[in-house]
Amino acid sequence: MKSLPPDLRAKNLVELSEEAELSTERVLGLLWDAENDCFVFKTNYPKVKEEILKAEKVPTKREMASLVMSVYDPLGLVVHFTIKGRIIFQEAWTTKSDWDEEIPAELF
Repeated sequence: MKSLPPDLRAKNLVELSEEAELSTERVLGLLWDAENDCFVFKTNYPKVKEEILKAEKVPTKREMASLVMSVYDPLGLVVHFTIKGRIIFQEAWTTKSDWDEEIPAELF
């Protein structure tokens, strides 16, 4: 640390004791839980109907695109969860259905 000029050093200090409350830091949609030293993804889909999230209704192609594209994952850390939705959307695209028609049930 002594080799770094003072202007390049952090100005704020964070106490790293067991009593200190460490916050969750957010960068580009990715959350880092400093206390547990792990990445956290919070899912919040306010524009997606609740019955679609609960799998009570088959989404339209438009709703599926909205849901699949709302997950921002620049590092690809949750791609193993999102790839299934992207594959279903790709298959729905090949059916040539309208944007506001429900995706065929056999794709699920």
